[in-house]
Amino acid sequence: MKGLILSIALAFVSSQALACGKWRWSVKTGTDRDAQQVNVNNVQPTTIANLVSLPLPFNPPRWNAYPQHSRIAPTEDTVFNIHATIIEIRHEADDDYHLLVQDSSGNTMVTEIPSPSCVGASSPFLPLISAARSYLKQNWSGGTRVNIPASVTGVAFFDFPHAGGSAPNGIELHPVLKVRFLNQ
Repeated sequence: MKGLILSIALAFVSSQALACGKWRWSVKTGTDRDAQQVNVNNVQPTTIANLVSLPLPFNPPRWNAYPQHSRIAPTEDTVFNIHATIIEIRHEADDDYHLLVQDSSGNTMVTEIPSPSCVGASSPFLPLISAARSYLKQNWSGGTRVNIPASVTGVAFFDFPHAGGSAPNGIELHPVLKVRFLNQ
C-alpha cells in the first residue's frame, strides 16, 4: 500500500512539474542568471501605450532568436507599474494566472502570475509572486470576463504574441509581483 501511495504521489508531482511553462521559463520566473540585475524596489510607473510601443528586440518570425536563459536589457531588467482595467482572468494550463489588461484607448497586453510551485527557490521574485497570487485568489470572485480597475506591477518580458490581447511587440509583465484592485 505504501508503494502505491508513493507511486501516486510521484505521478502527481511529475504531472505538476510538466504543467509549468517552458519557453524562456527561467526568465519568466527569475531563475535566470540575470535575475539579480532586476531591482524590485525601483518600480517605474508607465502605461500600456508606452509598453506596447517599445521596439521588438528581434524581427518576427525570428522569435526563436530570443535568448532562452538571459534577459533582454534594459527592458527585461525593469519592473513596471501600470494602472489599467483587467478585462480577463484565466487559469492557464501552465498554472499561470493570465490577466489581460486594457487601457482607456483600447490597448491591451498580457500580465501573468506564475504558480509559486513552478518558480525555483533561487528566484528573487518568489515571495512577491506568492503574495500577488494570494491577493488575486483572495479578492477575485471568479469568472473569466471581468472589469476590474487595478494596479499591476511586474517585470517586463518579451514573449511572442500567442494569445488574444497580446501586445503587437509581445511585451508582458511576467512575472506579476503585485496586483491591487482599485475599487475595493
